[in-house]
Amino acid sequence: MSRIFSQYRALGLCTSDVPFVIKYSAHSSTYYALVPIGETFNVYKLPRLTLVGISDPVHCNIRAFACSRRLVFAAADNVIYVYRNSRYLSHELRGHNTKINLMVVFSGCLLASLDESCLLKVWNMDSCEAVFSMQFSSESFNITAISNPLGYKNKLLLGSYQGPLQLWNVRSQKQLYWFKGFGAPVSCIAQAPAVDVCAIGLADGRVCLHNVKYDTTLLNFVHDGGAVTTISFRNGSHGLNNPSNVDPKSELLLLADGRDELFMVTGYSSGQVNCWQLKEKGECRPVGNTKTLHWDRIVSMFCLPGGDAAGALVTSGADNCIKVSYFDRPDGGPRTVYKRSGHFRPPNRVNFWPGGSAGGSLLLSAGQDSMLRIFSTFNDQLDKSLGRAYAPGVPDRRKTTADQRASWLLPGVSQLAMCATRADDWDSLVAIHTGRRQATTWNFVNATRGRHWLDPAKFSGKGGAAVRLYKQTVATSVFVTNCGNYVLLGYSSGDAFKFNLQSGLERGSYGEPAAHTSAVVGISVNNVNRQTATVGGNEVRFWSFHKHDLLHTSELPSTALFSRFNGDTDALAVALADGPILLFDATHHRVIRRLANSESQPCVDLTISTDGRWLISAHHGDPLIKTWDIVCGKLIDCFRVNTPITSLSLSPAGEFLATTHANSLGVHLWDNRGTYQRLHLQPLADDYRPPLKEKPVAVPSRLGQFRFCLCLCLYSDFIRETVLPMLCFTWFIL
Repeated sequence: MSRIFSQYRALGLCTSDVPFVIKYSAHSSTYYALVPIGETFNVYKLPRLTLVGISDPVHCNIRAFACSRRLVFAAADNVIYVYRNSRYLSHELRGHNTKINLMVVFSGCLLASLDESCLLKVWNMDSCEAVFSMQFSSESFNITAISNPLGYKNKLLLGSYQGPLQLWNVRSQKQLYWFKGFGAPVSCIAQAPAVDVCAIGLADGRVCLHNVKYDTTLLNFVHDGGAVTTISFRNGSHGLNNPSNVDPKSELLLLADGRDELFMVTGYSSGQVNCWQLKEKGECRPVGNTKTLHWDRIVSMFCLPGGDAAGALVTSGADNCIKVSYFDRPDGGPRTVYKRSGHFRPPNRVNFWPGGSAGGSLLLSAGQDSMLRIFSTFNDQLDKSLGRAYAPGVPDRRKTTADQRASWLLPGVSQLAMCATRADDWDSLVAIHTGRRQATTWNFVNATRGRHWLDPAKFSGKGGAAVRLYKQTVATSVFVTNCGNYVLLGYSSGDAFKFNLQSGLERGSYGEPAAHTSAVVGISVNNVNRQTATVGGNEVRFWSFHKHDLLHTSELPSTALFSRFNGDTDALAVALADGPILLFDATHHRVIRRLANSESQPCVDLTISTDGRWLISAHHGDPLIKTWDIVCGKLIDCFRVNTPITSLSLSPAGEFLATTHANSLGVHLWDNRGTYQRLHLQPLADDYRPPLKEKPVAVPSRLGQFRFCLCLCLYSDFIRETVLPMLCFTWFIL
């Protein structure tokens, strides 16, 4: 357990691989989307996706989700948690021994749940008792989809991985019928806007409109978008889906009208959405498709049946994104109007924005998805995307698809540098990409890709000799000066170049023929642009910033991994391959601290506090976060996390520590307790490691956001009950 940092919240988590549910509020004529995310679920007001509530948390991640007229059901592990008022935890349902995978509410008061062992249970929501239980064999009938056909009270249609389907009556506990299937695993089942007809999605990409009463197939649809994951229906003006809390007596009101056009919308595992127009006498035709509505599998989909956004399509994907789209494109396909999104590949670089106006509340993250994003620590409405990184010459996105632009897509960001001084005038962010020589610039204020593509002329000289010689050269380090005018780039060839950030022109290089004989893993400039420090191999070299003359060379005891620079204190931290971290005084060119560290725990990333008192480092092998007191050169805090760390950053005021982790799509915030209480920290041994029996600290989750919103609500109540009456009384007296 850390003595300094505590879990606060996670940023950038918008959806999960669990389908959402839609609820309708009759008194306000508003639709709400309940989206499970980790241990909680968010409540979004449609169509603008305004966050209006966060549920109470459960003990682990939600795996299945369902909703009735009055209650919300969330399955975590083998327990079903019941919520009232779409937010507050009421009670639990226990009866499963393995993890629950599927849940369906049907017939007004019944809940069906299926676990990993293929045990199907049906619960009476009024008495909270199990009224039906059946153990299926996963080898002969592994259930993958559950549906309650329209008008079939107390009956469930079960689809299997083996292909066949079964119709069961849960009251009499009897199997009514067995369907031979369609020769492929059943992936989803949806009610069609006609009695006795269901749309059955298959893993091979087919959709079958099947009459359950007569066991006949009416239509077959084939597409190459992968497995069908979700199906929805609409007509020309509104959706033909029932909200989860609809009155069972009014279900027939949403049947198709023969005078209106009828459309079926299908979502696939590739992220593609297809729309089919259904006509009389079995005729159908595709009227629009979007190949990249989502970057990953579409988890759930719903067409709103009424309200201001009638006919709008709500989709969520495994790419950490939820969207609201309208079918107003010329080809009949959906056009995204509102969305909430985060990284769809784990971010591996995070930095707090140093601008004073932001107050340390904004941070930038870059990940393996080649995308840069801005997150706010206080307000999710301020989150932005700067877009994906493409090479010059990429075709216009309005005229091409993502697949056609894929050859121009750059790899993930490996390093990120920024400066807020001239952010209002020109580009203020520079990113280098894994395995690429060129660097990209970005504009923070406009939240867009920048104007420049930085590549030294030395690497692309005349005659092609330079191209062949430096073909394998890649950018390894980047730094933006404090004035915001220059960017410095270090390369694997040992070269270090300086560019003007306003014009993108090259302004010289360091060393002849190169700054180092090995890769430049760190480069930095002091705040007054007097000298440049480059780190490569076993050396740290200091240069004149303007004249490019070598001033001093310091030998290192082992190979350097990377370096970080604190301009306020002129402290240069160098992480070594054999474990230790050396702290240089960049003004006097000498080592002022040596922070001992084990060779089995090499440093992944580090950051120095603005006041220069703390150095915080992240390590792999054993995923540890260590805090060092620079004044005394001692370790004062060390704790183990449950997932490997890839990057970390400390806010300018020191109140937050942001971390990114392997296989995690969010940016996790830790609260510095030293900002609001006195800490009595005693030095630890240099080789201190938390005991193995001590449970690793879990990374911050959405639970912190729930507490944060609760504090805001309490604070708002305090303002409304105390301050506002005083203001109103004063105004009345005047």
